[in-house]
Amino acid sequence: MLRVFLCLCLVVLSTPLYAAAQVTGSLIGSGPSLDLSPRYPEPNQLVTVSLNDYANNAGGGTIRWFVDGQELPESTNQRQISIVSGPNGKNQLVRARVTTQDGLALNVEHTITPYYLDLIIEPQTRVPVHYTGRALPSVESQVNVSAILSAPLSPNQLIYSWRINDTVLYSGPVLGQNRAVFTMPQGSAIVSVSVSSGERLLASRSIEIFNTEPIVHFYATNPLYGVSRLPVHERLILLGSSATVRAEPYYLDLATYNAPDFLEWTVAGGVSGTRTSNPYDLTVTRSGIGNVGFHVRNLTQVLQGTQGGFAVE
Repeated sequence: MLRVFLCLCLVVLSTPLYAAAQVTGSLIGSGPSLDLSPRYPEPNQLVTVSLNDYANNAGGGTIRWFVDGQELPESTNQRQISIVSGPNGKNQLVRARVTTQDGLALNVEHTITPYYLDLIIEPQTRVPVHYTGRALPSVESQVNVSAILSAPLSPNQLIYSWRINDTVLYSGPVLGQNRAVFTMPQGSAIVSVSVSSGERLLASRSIEIFNTEPIVHFYATNPLYGVSRLPVHERLILLGSSATVRAEPYYLDLATYNAPDFLEWTVAGGVSGTRTSNPYDLTVTRSGIGNVGFHVRNLTQVLQGTQGGFAVE
C-alpha cells in the first residue's frame, strides 16, 4: 500500500507542470517569453519580436511562428522575426511554437494592440503675440503636459503613471490623471507616462525636454501701427522727438512676467525715462539719448530673469 501511495503522489505533483508547459511557457517564472521592440508599438509600425527561452535551453529543437493563426514558414527556426503591427486598436496574436528534441511542445503567445500615445507639451512661458514659433521651457518655469491615447476610452477610464526624470508624480498611478504639471529642473527633463486599463498596460512613452535661457528683444511701438514686428538691433534712431519701446522677454515664466519681483529700465546709466501703464514699455526722448538697459527677474527663482539693452541715437 505504501508503494502505491507514493506513486499516486508523484503523478499528482508532476502533471500540472507538464500541462503548464503545454499551454504557455510564460506561465512559469523561468518559462519562455516574447519580447517586443518597440515595447509598445504604434499602428502600422515595424516590430521586432524575439523569443526569450534561454532558461529552458530549447536549442536543437524547432521554432515555428504564427501571426493571427497564419504560419510564417520563412521564419522557421528563427529566434527573431519582424512584422508590421495592425491598425489602431486591432489585436494581433503572435505565437512561437517551440518543440524540443524530447518532443515537448511549448506555445508562447503575445497579443499586440497598437495605439498612438501623444504627449502635448505646453510650457507656461512668455512669447509675443506676433511670434510665429512656440513657447519653450526655461529653468524653473512651469510646464503642462497632456497625454492623448487613441483608444476608444475616456481618460476618466484610464490609469496614468507620470514620471519626471527619477521623480514619480502624484505618488503613483492615478485614475483619469491625463495631465501633469511640473517645474523644469536644470539641464533637461525626461517626461514618461504609462497608460493602463485595469491591470492591462496599453501604452507608454517618454520624451526629453530641454531648457532654453530667457532672452529679451525690444520693439518700437506706434499709436497708429501698434508694435513693430522687427526688433531693435543694437541701436534705435529717433526720427522724431520721442519713441516708445517695448521689452519682450522670450521664454520667461508667465508667473514672473505677470508679477516680477524686480523690473527696471535705465537710461544713460540712471533710472529714468517716461514709464507708461505697461511696465514693459518705455518712452525715450532726445534729452535721454544714450544707452538704454532693461532687467527683469524673479528674486526667489534667480534663473528666471533676463536683461539686455540698446543705444538711442
